[in-house]
Amino acid sequence: MTFATREISEEGGQPVELYDISLDSENFYFTTTDRDDLTFDLNLYIPAILDRTQPKVDNDQPGSEVQLEFSTSEAVVQDLIGRWVTAAPEVESNSVMIRKYHIGEAVSEIQPFWFGTIASVKYKNMGQTAQIICRSLTDLFTLQGPRKTWGTQCNHQLYDGECTLSRAVYTVESVVASVSGDGLTFTMSPPIASPTTRYNAGEFRKKNTALSRLIVQRSGNLVTVQYPIPEIVIGDTVEVIEGCEHNLTDCLSFSNDINYGGTPFTPPINPFTKGLDAL
Repeated sequence: MTFATREISEEGGQPVELYDISLDSENFYFTTTDRDDLTFDLNLYIPAILDRTQPKVDNDQPGSEVQLEFSTSEAVVQDLIGRWVTAAPEVESNSVMIRKYHIGEAVSEIQPFWFGTIASVKYKNMGQTAQIICRSLTDLFTLQGPRKTWGTQCNHQLYDGECTLSRAVYTVESVVASVSGDGLTFTMSPPIASPTTRYNAGEFRKKNTALSRLIVQRSGNLVTVQYPIPEIVIGDTVEVIEGCEHNLTDCLSFSNDINYGGTPFTPPINPFTKGLDAL
């Protein structure tokens, strides 16, 4: 009996679902069956207590939405939620693939059912379950891409081709001597050399990895980041990269004003409403 036949069968179907959840470079594999030896594409799927909604279509939005609800009693689910919470979701790439098959079928009969990305995660039922709201990839085609704006602030991304500054020149290395209890403040040894303020809005990165966070404050040998980085521990070598406020003052401090991407000298008075004499 084929997958299609079992899907419409009133008694012959025994549906099982496989969930592939990817958060950056880490993957999680769940299944709704109680088998602990289920593998597909060389990946082992862990039995999990979970539920989902049918893909929901909103007439006001393209694509569809699926809500997953996991029990938080299992360690692997706690790991998934913890990974999402601590990984700065606004910069995190993720995906969710749902596959379906029926017990008794060959692996070749496993079929893709839904694919999308994680939009949000929240706890429910006093923390006993976690709800993951996922949106289909169709939504991506309606999102507005980044575009330049007209204003006094610089439009360039620091160290990009238009900025032209070299990231390596403005990067220093140090070693983590201690980490605060909330995981936000790191003590550097040796201390970071001057400048003392331009590291604000810079980047704090574990060397030779993609693990990084925005620097919100640098004071002496202390560096405070926007989100915790559990993977960075005492003794790790890190890179501290200078930031930029995207104003002309900072650009001048870099001696890079020739590449400034804003319009700081635009007259503040509109001649069409105030007249030329007001200029």
